[in-house]
Amino acid sequence: MKSVIPILATTLLILSPGTFVQAQSSTPSAIGKGAAPAGAGKRTDVYHVHFTKAALGKAVQLGDWLKTPDRSNPMPDHFIVLRHQDGDAWDYVVITHLGPKATVEAAGTAVPPDKRDLSEWHTDTFVNGPSWEEFTRAMG
Repeated sequence: MKSVIPILATTLLILSPGTFVQAQSSTPSAIGKGAAPAGAGKRTDVYHVHFTKAALGKAVQLGDWLKTPDRSNPMPDHFIVLRHQDGDAWDYVVITHLGPKATVEAAGTAVPPDKRDLSEWHTDTFVNGPSWEEFTRAMG
């Protein structure tokens, strides 16, 4: 009897994740035929998303520099700078609209030497998203 209980407990533990996975899976009838997932509009344009952490004591200077339009961009005024207030490692995110097509070239460091010490680290990614008009309307 003592050996049956551990075997049953082990069997239940092994089989229980399958039950949880099945309970969480969605079926087409549960989603609904006419319902679209959130944010499922047309993703026609390319955006550059830049997260950055300000160097110690340099947040204001970094923010001022990030708010300066880059005239080398195809649409220099199509960008938004957001400041993180609380709880994560990054201080700013800059979302730059590049248009319906974009080409990325390894052209070296685009940051001027006098601005390099403003940021502790950064990360860049390119994403597809809605048109600039839809994006600005959604951002308010």
